[in-house]
Amino acid sequence: MDIGIDFGITNTDLVIENNGTSTFHTFASKDTIDTRLLDIIFSKLNLTDLEIENIAVTGGKSSNLPESYNSIPITKVNEVFAIGSGAKAIYNIQEDSYVVVSTGTGTACVSYINGAVSYTHLTLP
Repeated sequence: MDIGIDFGITNTDLVIENNGTSTFHTFASKDTIDTRLLDIIFSKLNLTDLEIENIAVTGGKSSNLPESYNSIPITKVNEVFAIGSGAKAIYNIQEDSYVVVSTGTGTACVSYINGAVSYTHLTLP
């Protein structure tokens, strides 16, 4: 089982990938992002450490988390990359160029142009 968590300003969004099936969950965000928060989230979802193989995190202060949680590796993913590649995977985008708009408390516009290897956060000058 793999888990991805986006620590947003208002919501903490989580996806669980298990045997080819994805389930999505949303929790109210907390001010402090640490392993105690992971304990709370995983407890609410009745997940045990034995089930979890990988944890990927992005957003908020996710970079403050340690490199592992109960011996499970934590991979820290750049938020712009997570938005761009996540949209490509979820919506099966085949085009060589596209723009993704992630709206919430904050709004991020991310571009992927001509099959580029990276994503760009579009902002005003």
